[in-house]
Amino acid sequence: MTDPLTGLRAEMAAYLRESPLLEGIAIREEFPGGYKGVPTRQACVAVGISGVERAAAPGGRVKLTLRFDILCPPGGNPGCHGLFDRLCGALFFQKNAFGTVEIHCGDAAFDQETGCLVLTAEAVLAGLLLPNEDAEGEGFADIIIKAKEV
Repeated sequence: MTDPLTGLRAEMAAYLRESPLLEGIAIREEFPGGYKGVPTRQACVAVGISGVERAAAPGGRVKLTLRFDILCPPGGNPGCHGLFDRLCGALFFQKNAFGTVEIHCGDAAFDQETGCLVLTAEAVLAGLLLPNEDAEGEGFADIIIKAKEV
């Protein structure tokens, strides 16, 4: 059984693969280890979990921060910031179930190991934890993301 956070990461990656704004962009879960030492010719977005701030008890609010490592070959089109613009469009201006509260990015930097420009972005989602009725203590069974219709 997949844990809720891994499931959320997989759902986000699947959603981005289907977004027309990101057509032709490789979407992966987590930073693609296979890219190390092998320069890529295709832009890539790797989806990961950057942070979770949870309420004291199941049934409470949770703030999830997803990380998007954007890899772009030098001179490629779109560049890292252009790809970040497309990511923002997919999260804010297309109908989805993620309820993105905010998204921001850092500076692009060249990564020797991948031979790419890399830009890290983070998106904050708001949700609720569902208690796990079978577990004693602080377990939770799922996360409900508080999405608003676009």
